[in-house]
Amino acid sequence: MTPLVTTLVENGHEVEFYSGAMNDGPLAQTLSDADAFVAPGSVSFTEQDQETITSFTDAGGRFVMTANPGSSDTAAELGDSNGLYTEAGYLYNLTENDNNYLSIYAEPTGSSDLTDGVEQVVFRSASSVGASDSDTVLETDATMSTSREDGTYGVGAVDGNVAMIGDSSFLEPENAYRADNNELIGNVADFLVTGSVDETSLPGADNESPAGQQPPTDGGQSQEPIGDAEDIPEMNTTESE
Repeated sequence: MTPLVTTLVENGHEVEFYSGAMNDGPLAQTLSDADAFVAPGSVSFTEQDQETITSFTDAGGRFVMTANPGSSDTAAELGDSNGLYTEAGYLYNLTENDNNYLSIYAEPTGSSDLTDGVEQVVFRSASSVGASDSDTVLETDATMSTSREDGTYGVGAVDGNVAMIGDSSFLEPENAYRADNNELIGNVADFLVTGSVDETSLPGADNESPAGQQPPTDGGQSQEPIGDAEDIPEMNTTESE
């Protein structure tokens, strides 16, 4: 996720990586001083972590997750508990693709903050995703691997403070400038920093930090939009993780 992280840092936001309670303490404690949380769909969360993330989004924190094919069951459950869902299998297109049947094109379904300035994006391996109470924001014409049925499938959805995108490859440096992927990355960054967090309702808000001090109450960095996708700097892919 180097392009997204670099965009946030270049615009004055602090980014921390959470590797689990064994190394960083409980997730609730980590999120008690956060404005947003990003998780790839391959990550498994405990039931307690899922409840923490749902409480975090209920308090106004922004949460973005990807639902790559083969995402963990807990990731699917987490999406479902936040009004979003993902389907088993992967999407492919044998006739219209970006040099590979798994590299599908997706387009906005209409006007939304997440797709502002986006005409077309490229996903290298995508799942179908959707929202229970709202429309999808990105869709593709493709075939579903599990049913072999051709159709139009959602690959991006937003429900309140939660966004789910059916692929994480667009965040990789080598894909950040395919089609309008850079615009989508900029919009994801904007989505993350333009929420409104009720700090008193954050999970772990009353917990002390590992240093024994109460966490700051300024809610993190100022919630100003990142701006145009041109803010995303060129990346040296040999330095990416």
